[in-house]
Amino acid sequence: MRRMLPLVCFSALAVSAHAEDVRLPEKTSQILCPNVSYSEMCYLDVDLGVITPSCSPGLSQYVQVISSANGMVVEVDMQGWDKLQVGTRIQNPQGYVMHIGNSPSNNAWGGDSGHFSNDSEVHVYNESVYVYGNDNIGSGLMHSQGGAIPQGLPYVWATVCDSYFNWYAWDPVSNQGSNFTITDATGLFQIDGNEFDQNPNGNDTKLYLGFERTIANGSRTGGDIVVAPSGDGGEGIDVQLILSR
Repeated sequence: MRRMLPLVCFSALAVSAHAEDVRLPEKTSQILCPNVSYSEMCYLDVDLGVITPSCSPGLSQYVQVISSANGMVVEVDMQGWDKLQVGTRIQNPQGYVMHIGNSPSNNAWGGDSGHFSNDSEVHVYNESVYVYGNDNIGSGLMHSQGGAIPQGLPYVWATVCDSYFNWYAWDPVSNQGSNFTITDATGLFQIDGNEFDQNPNGNDTKLYLGFERTIANGSRTGGDIVVAPSGDGGEGIDVQLILSR
């Protein structure tokens, strides 16, 4: 649900210095997000389920709204891109607040009914974050983080690269936050096109984003995504997407 709030111009890199670092040991220490030098942005209105006012010109073929029922679902094709950052501010989270999956059939809590082998996912339920691996490692729970969204109106950034996920949340008033990284060479977010899905119709570069609902199940809903963490936004600007290479 949207509220009129003052926006502060922050980038994911700027706010990360304020996090209370609870970073986990990486499963494969050499897995990092690639260095990037070029970025494009989109803004989303979750209440209306639309891209608003538009994506950067270079992203029109990569970011598509696939559902605006009971929240919003967006497909992001990472072909030619190395990093996706999802930024928002969340207040009093309830239910299924945000969902990032490697499969259009992800519906939280692991797996996608066997539709795709590359089906890892991360979902935010209430104030907790859950990370599930793909079929290559049994679609099991890789990490759960309670209290991942601090009280107040925190800045939230979720970053996805191939085999990599980082969660960062920080509330500027209380100076409380959470920050963790999960990596796995075969079990997490296969999006560079080099790890082919067992389903021959699978696209090995796509991510799916659910806001105030899960990706595949519109009956699993939640809130409250409030506003995008950027001074470029305004009323109706709820989520900021940054694609980089």
